[in-house]
Amino acid sequence: KKILNDSDVCFDPLHLNDIQKLSENEIKLINTKISLTSENILILSFRSLDMIIFYDLDNERINHIIVDLFSKQHSPRLHKDGFLYVFDNNNGANSKIVKIDIENNTIIGTFETENFISPIRGRLQFLGNDLFVQSSTQGEIFKIVCEKNYFDNCKAKYLYSSNFNFFYPSNTYDKNFSFKKDGIYIGDFYEKEKIKFID
Repeated sequence: KKILNDSDVCFDPLHLNDIQKLSENEIKLINTKISLTSENILILSFRSLDMIIFYDLDNERINHIIVDLFSKQHSPRLHKDGFLYVFDNNNGANSKIVKIDIENNTIIGTFETENFISPIRGRLQFLGNDLFVQSSTQGEIFKIVCEKNYFDNCKAKYLYSSNFNFFYPSNTYDKNFSFKKDGIYIGDFYEKEKIKFID
C-alpha cells in the first residue's frame, strides 16, 4: 500500500499503464539528451507513482526517471522533435498534455482547454506530424492543431464524440445532464496504405 494522503490508500502502487519500446531512430534522437546503456529501451509509465522511466531491458537498469511533473499520467510519447509528450490526467482536474524536455526534466509547454477532462485513462498518438488525443472518460477524440510547433497557439479540432452531436465538445453529460457518455478505451488512427484490408 502507498499512502497518498490522509484519506486515500493506493492498493496498486505501481499501476503500469503504458509500455513503449523505443525505435532505432528514437534511440538516436534522445541519446544526446540522456545516457542510455543499450539500444533496447522501454518507456514505462507508472500511474500511481506519477512517474515515467526509461528502462534498459538488456541490462535491467533504469536509465532515466521523470517524476512529479504530472498526476496520474498516461501515454508518454516521444516525438521526432525530441520532446516527450504525456497525457496528464491532473488528478481529476482539467486534463492537459505536457511537453517535457527530458534532458533536464522540465515542462516547456502545455495544452489545456476548458472542455478537456479525463480523470482516468487517456491516450496520445502521433501520426505523421499530427497529435491525436483520446479523452477516454469523456468519450472524445480530438487533434491538436497549432500555428507552428507544439504548443504554440493551439486549439482542439474535435473528431469524434460518443455523445449526441448537439453537445460537442462536451462534459460527460447531455444537455439535460442525465445521459453519461460512453468512454473510449482505444481510438487509434492508421495510414491507409499500411492497412491492406481497407480499400
